Amino acid sequence: MLSRRKLIQNAALIAGTLAVAEAPDALAAPAGKTGTPAAIASGYVDVSKLGAIGNGVHDDTDAFEKAIRESAKTNQPVYVPRAIYRLTRTLSIANQLLMGQFAGGWPADTMPMPTLMIDHLTGPGIVVGAGASIHGIAIEYDINAKFPSENAPPAISLNGNGPSISSVRIQYPYDGIMTAPEGTPGRSRMSDIFIVSPKHSGLYLTKCYDVSQLRNIEVWCNIGFSTGPGFHFGRNDDCALTDLFAFQCQTAYLFETDTDKGGGRFYGSLSNCSSDACSQGYVIHGDHQLNIAASDLVDHFTSMEIDGENASVRIGDSVLQTNGAATVHLVNCASFSVSNCRFLRSFQVPAHHFIHAEKCGSLTVNGCQFPTDSPGIQLDAGVQRAVITNNIFEATFPHLTDNTTAATKKVIAQNVSEDGS
Repeated sequence: MLSRRKLIQNAALIAGTLAVAEAPDALAAPAGKTGTPAAIASGYVDVSKLGAIGNGVHDDTDAFEKAIRESAKTNQPVYVPRAIYRLTRTLSIANQLLMGQFAGGWPADTMPMPTLMIDHLTGPGIVVGAGASIHGIAIEYDINAKFPSENAPPAISLNGNGPSISSVRIQYPYDGIMTAPEGTPGRSRMSDIFIVSPKHSGLYLTKCYDVSQLRNIEVWCNIGFSTGPGFHFGRNDDCALTDLFAFQCQTAYLFETDTDKGGGRFYGSLSNCSSDACSQGYVIHGDHQLNIAASDLVDHFTSMEIDGENASVRIGDSVLQTNGAATVHLVNCASFSVSNCRFLRSFQVPAHHFIHAEKCGSLTVNGCQFPTDSPGIQLDAGVQRAVITNNIFEATFPHLTDNTTAATKKVIAQNVSEDGS
């Protein structure tokens, strides 16, 4: 039996071996045994040894396509050394890894990464098929690229089950990452992704029939508003979203029912999925189910709009700040619950309540803080049940405008308000 110390020593040896295997840029070997091409001698297929120049001018598409074919034959990853590669056709990978930088670089303005310059608008930059992965790569378009007015191809098109994308930067695309019309990218795993100034949308994920996980993804529109949403979701079954951020998008998070074959609604959880300087925060159209926590929504207009007869949304421990409209607008939903949240304005807005509920089956507002800048909550005749308890209303505006009917069931108790009502 191995001792604990021996096990630790063996683990260290194994870790060292793996480190060697995972560092082709530092430890690349020359050609291996006789008959083995140099490009694949070190456990990976190196595009630079198959004709890729990497000067940003030469067309390196042929070398990348050759590397992808070799990878399919040998079951080895395609390695992209740090350089700038001009591509004039779509690349397609399936059950393969396209890898560049091993760690870091993707959020830096200097972009110290292998960069694929997409010099065509006829198709996606990369089609990611079943089992395909992209790691440590930057994808960039010309900042002045003349995209079609709508429906231009994305930088990355998801076309199969189980894709994995990490440590990736996408700069100036029309759309960043999108589910292909025929794609079913269930069990998607995406993390550490920076999407800079998409003309339209950052990410659209739908037809995910199994649990997908997205973490630490930022859509950053620093040179002007996008024309579409930062994050757009259709059908997702028990999707887990963590640490997403949208800056200066028309809509930060858009949830819509996918009406295509195999489509449907979203249900899942969001933690620290925030927005800043977007026109709208969360727009939820359709019968979606969302659990939202620990998010900061700082938007110009509505932070949350819900319009779905069977929609169910819970949000807690978050900050919601808007100026030009109701912070939360419940057009129509089955249930909405907000707890332990702070509502804010940048200035006084007496024309809009913080929460405006037009039609809602069950509304719960508990433990929230409403500052001095707007009236508190407006309940209209379409509200069937409402529980409003343990809130603080700091304004001298009416904390509750009650337009409900006698049929509405309500509990309004233990609130603190300046108007004394």
